[in-house]
Amino acid sequence: MKSPKAHLLVHILCLLLVLGMAVPAVGADSDNKFRPVPPSLQHQPEPVPDLSGKETLSLEEAMALAYKYNPDLRKAELNLDRAEILRDLAAQTVTFLPTGDLLVTPEGRSMINSYEKADTNWKAAKKTNESEKLRIEKEVLTAYAEAIKNYNLMELARVQLCDMEEQNYVYQVATVQGVVSNLDLRSSKRGLQQLQDSLEAYQAAYELSLATLRSLLNQGPQWKPVLTSRPVLGDFQRAELFLELSRGENQSIMMLQADTLLKMEESKVYWGLGSKEEDPYMDKLNLYLRELDYEQARRDTRSTVEQLYHRIDALEKQIAIYESTLEQKEQDLETAQLMYEVGLMSYRSLRPTEPCLATAEMAVQRTKLELESMRADLATVRATFAYLTGQSQVYSKLDWKEIV
Repeated sequence: MKSPKAHLLVHILCLLLVLGMAVPAVGADSDNKFRPVPPSLQHQPEPVPDLSGKETLSLEEAMALAYKYNPDLRKAELNLDRAEILRDLAAQTVTFLPTGDLLVTPEGRSMINSYEKADTNWKAAKKTNESEKLRIEKEVLTAYAEAIKNYNLMELARVQLCDMEEQNYVYQVATVQGVVSNLDLRSSKRGLQQLQDSLEAYQAAYELSLATLRSLLNQGPQWKPVLTSRPVLGDFQRAELFLELSRGENQSIMMLQADTLLKMEESKVYWGLGSKEEDPYMDKLNLYLRELDYEQARRDTRSTVEQLYHRIDALEKQIAIYESTLEQKEQDLETAQLMYEVGLMSYRSLRPTEPCLATAEMAVQRTKLELESMRADLATVRATFAYLTGQSQVYSKLDWKEIV
């Protein structure tokens, strides 16, 4: 068997071989001592367009704006370039140090540790850069879907208010004729006021969701577009739960920081660059703390992924119920329309419990809006689930349709 020193020497030689392949040679043919300008620094920022006159916004258009003007994307690119530069500088330092010094001197071991730390940071920056676009997609989709849900609540309250106003007028006429009591009329007026208050609350919630979306797209408060994309998805194909949990542990962005810090601590301990002799247990203590942080991140990731997995199951079942309910409501509306045409049913009734055509129409419209909001919830949860499990996309264009 090889001695520990021989094993360590083999490790160093392999490391130097990799560095020699990765770092360009410096010699007489290389007059330029500086690295070429990274692509991220060559980017010329374009002026943000004024979309105050644009009245519509699809989800794809919102994504395009986010890609183009979100500063987090640029920041992730620059951080990756910075990490690559630091890694290459550390590699050059190790490459030009005599091999013997790498093994026997603290300075040599410190240089190797610095390179491994820089390489770990570069890998983390690379993963962050790759996932940043997905994170922005998730945030834009979440804001867009939240705006749709609030718009549906506002629209439902508006339709109900118009219906209540007409019903209240009928009650006023019926009260004069003695058909409806004053108590029923006062109850109708109270319901009308409650709907007006609800409509104002939903309008404020919709404005808040639009403000969130405008912030992500770098637009001013005067921009209030009509959102033209609507979710149509009813299910989300996923692997078995244990496979999704495993993918979350290995690829989730939630594990990135804990994994990076643990690798750095392990490298420091391996090269003997930890505490001094007067603190013999500090190395093990710091390493153990990083291991506990990693374990906590793993548990949090598993818990979050599992909750999202079951949340998707619940939403899929609720959507199926709403689809069945909508089909039944549409059949009831067709029956009510036939009865209205032959004079067997009135358009409005003087009694709240008596069926009428207006009630059937309202039931269909309410179910459609609630179904659409449920699909928006599923789109949001799907995006979060895909992001945390390291999937290549957080949404599909096939899950959305245009209404204009």
